[in-house]
Amino acid sequence: MLNRLSKNPDWVEYQNRMQKRAQVRSRRSYQHFMGQMQAYHPSRTDAWNQQVAGDQVGQNAQRAQSSSWRKTLTRLTDAVDPPTGNHFQVWTGPNAND
Repeated sequence: MLNRLSKNPDWVEYQNRMQKRAQVRSRRSYQHFMGQMQAYHPSRTDAWNQQVAGDQVGQNAQRAQSSSWRKTLTRLTDAVDPPTGNHFQVWTGPNAND
C-alpha cells in the first residue's frame, strides 16, 4: 500500500505541501526565538555584569581584611616618604622606636 501511495501524484503533492508548511512554521518559530533571545541578551548581560561587579567588591573587601590582619600580625605599616614619594613599610611593634 505504501508503494502505491508513493506513486500517487495527489499523495506526493500533499506530502510536498505538508513539508513546505512545516519548513515555514519551523523558520517562523526559529526567527521568533532569535528575536526573543536578542531582546533578552542585554538584560542577561547586565545581570552578569552586576554579579561580576558584586563578586569583585567582595574579593576586594576580603583582600583588604586579609591585608589588615597581615599588618596586625606582623606589625608592619605601609608608609610614604613625603619628599620622594617612595613607598615602604615600617615596624610598629614593641620597641619600634628603639
